[in-house]
Amino acid sequence: MKDRNLSPAEIGRLLDVRYLLEGSVRRAGDRIRVKRRVDRGPRRGRNVWSEAYDAEVKDIFDVQEDIGRRVVGAAAVKLTRFERDRALAKPTESLAAYEYVLRGARALLARDP
Repeated sequence: MKDRNLSPAEIGRLLDVRYLLEGSVRRAGDRIRVKRRVDRGPRRGRNVWSEAYDAEVKDIFDVQEDIGRRVVGAAAVKLTRFERDRALAKPTESLAAYEYVLRGARALLARDP
């Protein structure tokens, strides 16, 4: 996809992904600003999370690691919620499997703490 001018939605469709992370980097002297955002799939195009990160560039590797940790942490919280909601909205294909889940949940609730 290098050297092709594709929109994020087109990239998402080509890669067949549910979420897409995109970002930009700007530098002014010894300062850097990194903007990143996670969108919900090419078909939905809904922004899930976005953030700007400003830092002094003393050690670019420290900046890179910090940004990576922040993205993963935020994505884990947001995407887990979206995926849970998506799974709950999806009807079960196996009533037997659903019955086993209910039995397991009931057994856990019946236990003494």
